Amino acid sequence: MSDEKKPTPPSSAGGGNPAACTTAACPLKHSMTPAEAQSLMDEFKKTDVPFDYPVDCCYARARMMCDMMEKKGFASEKLWSKGNLAAKKADGTPVTFPDRNGNPQAVQWGYHVAPIVDVEQPGGGVEKRVLDPSLSDKPLTVDEWKARCGVSPSATQDKITPANENYPFRPDLAGKDFPVSAAENSLQAHRISRDRNLAAAKG
Repeated sequence: MSDEKKPTPPSSAGGGNPAACTTAACPLKHSMTPAEAQSLMDEFKKTDVPFDYPVDCCYARARMMCDMMEKKGFASEKLWSKGNLAAKKADGTPVTFPDRNGNPQAVQWGYHVAPIVDVEQPGGGVEKRVLDPSLSDKPLTVDEWKARCGVSPSATQDKITPANENYPFRPDLAGKDFPVSAAENSLQAHRISRDRNLAAAKG
């Protein structure tokens, strides 16, 4: 049973991208072009964040991606979906990953989370897009993302939180910080789990 099936994560807390902006005096951009959104997705995939470990780790991946965007001058939030989720590929087939014994298993979650941003539209205005390299190589609409999570919108409890907020569905964690350092520790543990399971699958 993955941590994403448990009630909470560990607590502790194209168009050119703008230059890094990490000081309070440098305001964050609250929307981005479609090309910038795609460029960020491409950059995320080049990091060592384990997007290829769909079984677990979404809370840490989301925190790290939001931090990366902030350092590039972009504001972001996190979209959470809590329910009986069964991850799906673009063609609707189940996402699978080997278990400890190397046997492929359908990926199921008790919740999932990913960054959500405002993307400028050609005709004017902005629309929400979810940046989730664990499920797609391109930004997704909220409905597309929900479909990849494997449920209808009415079957889940959803919430948008600030980029740094911890698990929002428990009062003792909602509104509290989830530090980048804690996310980094979780990612390292999940890299180890990913590599172990993949090795088992290879025999």
